[in-house]
Amino acid sequence: MAQQNPEARVWYVMTAPAVEVKDGLPPRLLQQYTNLRVVTTDLGKVFSNTPLMPLYTSRTWNRNTTWPAVNLSDMVRLALVWRAGGFYSDTDVVCISSLAALRNVVGFQSNNEVNGGIFHFDRHHNLLLHVMNRFSQDFNANDWGNNGPVLLTRTLKEACERPKLAPGDQCHGVHLLSWKAFYPVPPGKWRFPFLPRKGTINFTEVSVVFPDSYVIHMWNKMSHLQPIFKDSGSIYDVAAKSFCPVTRAVATAHSSLY
Repeated sequence: MAQQNPEARVWYVMTAPAVEVKDGLPPRLLQQYTNLRVVTTDLGKVFSNTPLMPLYTSRTWNRNTTWPAVNLSDMVRLALVWRAGGFYSDTDVVCISSLAALRNVVGFQSNNEVNGGIFHFDRHHNLLLHVMNRFSQDFNANDWGNNGPVLLTRTLKEACERPKLAPGDQCHGVHLLSWKAFYPVPPGKWRFPFLPRKGTINFTEVSVVFPDSYVIHMWNKMSHLQPIFKDSGSIYDVAAKSFCPVTRAVATAHSSLY
């Protein structure tokens, strides 16, 4: 993100009180990208005066669930962007183009479902407030998608008063982008970017593969155990070399597998 958006202030927000630095990656990233900040956050302040505060203090999101971290992440992203405005992005992505021209946008992950893995809203946007209200009302701690894509898609249909959403739609000043913008790799084809390729591809050819994309979402829920080999010619490795060179250099410093 920081490399492709040098004019933006990029905040890596953590809920942990400290970051592990033994591999040397955080200081190298901060040295390379002067627009990057790594920060912790006070969750009480994040949720204060938002519809999510009662849910947060109830600890419902953390009880009898397989995904407490996912539940909290779904809540934090909404409250942070509502409070400060700007872009939110998951970390299992590779940004391949500047996001500077985008404002008040969400993206489809398929032909009929919107995803909240990457989005932009202005500060205190009314639609985002509506999403937080609906989140608090419909929260389900044990349904992975209910608090993410399902919730966002349902809430947008309600707010826009449309039975069906489509790429290119605009509602309350928010633009609904094609799945190509942020999720060009469908969840069912998540292995595609990791497949070794004969020969090599370069920066230009990654853009050719995804000509209408700003970000490639890598679906970490499915791909987190996928081995990646340095110089294998896979789209992921070539994209990492071009767009995430510092992280890739650290990850491959002692092994060709990362």
